[in-house]
Amino acid sequence: MPSPSRTPRRLGAALLTLLLTLLTLAAGQPAFAEGPRSRTQGTDPAVVSALTRAAQPLRTTEPSAPFTDLRPLAESVGGAHLVGLGEGSHGTHEFFALHDRLFRYLVQEKGFSTYSREAGWNAGLDVNEWVQGGPGDIRQIIRENFQADWVLFATEEYAQLFEWMRAYNARPDHKHKLQFMGFDVGPVEPKLYDKVLAYVAKHYPDLEQRFTELYSGHPTGSVEDATIEFRHRPLAEREDMARRAQQAYELLAAQRPAPDPIDLHSAASIAQSTHFYAYGESDEEVSASLQYRDRTMAENVAWWYKLTGSKAVVSAHNSHVAYLDAAPDFTRQGGFLREWFGSDYTNLRTSFYQGSFNSTYDADGRYGVRSFTVGPPEPGFNEYTLGAVPHKKYFLDLHTLPSPAGEWAAQPHPNRFFGGFYEPGYNEEIALSRFSDMLIFIQRSTAAHMLPGTAT
Repeated sequence: MPSPSRTPRRLGAALLTLLLTLLTLAAGQPAFAEGPRSRTQGTDPAVVSALTRAAQPLRTTEPSAPFTDLRPLAESVGGAHLVGLGEGSHGTHEFFALHDRLFRYLVQEKGFSTYSREAGWNAGLDVNEWVQGGPGDIRQIIRENFQADWVLFATEEYAQLFEWMRAYNARPDHKHKLQFMGFDVGPVEPKLYDKVLAYVAKHYPDLEQRFTELYSGHPTGSVEDATIEFRHRPLAEREDMARRAQQAYELLAAQRPAPDPIDLHSAASIAQSTHFYAYGESDEEVSASLQYRDRTMAENVAWWYKLTGSKAVVSAHNSHVAYLDAAPDFTRQGGFLREWFGSDYTNLRTSFYQGSFNSTYDADGRYGVRSFTVGPPEPGFNEYTLGAVPHKKYFLDLHTLPSPAGEWAAQPHPNRFFGGFYEPGYNEEIALSRFSDMLIFIQRSTAAHMLPGTAT
């Protein structure tokens, strides 16, 4: 099971299996405690002093609080129509709650109306139908859609965000309805095949047999079951499925009258996902698949923006919304969006000093979720210096830092990395102000609240 937010420097399958075994053992280790070492030991006092002068304290990360402390962020966002909201892990309560809070603020103060997420297109369709007033139980909808690599998003925090969006849409005094959109290319979503086949049968019945042939052998079952099964298919079979899925998309796109753009994008999403899984396992192929993923996620956001004209947040791991990657010659989702939209795209990363978060692990070939706890970073790390600022939570505009903090942020330093799988000791070299425009830092993190019935 590949980590959903890794750089191209991937481990081989055998080493990954060994690592996951070690992670399982490490999960039972006691939490780190901050020792007697001073927070400023090993830092440049002048840098810490400059960061402290620039830092804007935050009252809270919780979405229900007043927004007065977010005004500096609004100034930094300016007139951007796309705002990348990064998360330093996929399992931190404060980051999920903060994204909720920032979206509510941008909706009310800047006219934003789309919450786009590192999640699948079909997940977006199902959640968005409920957000627009559709039937069902949102927690069950989340459990059914956020599985496999997305299981870490099956949280109470997201349920509460969607409930707020639905309540907002139910009010008659808003010009723009809020929408949820998923822009990722994996895991596998079996229900999407059924939706496309049903659409073709209704609107282009002469194509029904051909689409049934093109989608023959497509994955079935739950998202998790389909993802695991499809990843274990021989490469030639996955490549064949990708070719046929692309043919199906091109055939539907050529029809007149033109298909509904949302339904056409469902066929496009199937083609994207199968293409993503049609790469081999060499380092070069893995790197190419990850580059394809980031570019395609950016293309999906750009397509949605062109279709709807909606100001949107782009919620994903820090590594995706960033402009650069620690590995050379690799462009992230945020880098493509900045290339295409210029200053109309900006981004914010989030980070923490110490605390707990959820992460996935290999549970006998399936997806398990555990809470992990880490102590303070080592001196020299970005997080160590940021942790020396005497605020529990604070905001920084990385491009207006006074000297010498500005020079420090423009230089690469070790930075801890918490992806879909927690890998102890996995670090990157990050120059904060080259990768991101803004940053919110919290001193202590807690694990997100998984919904009952999700993987454990």
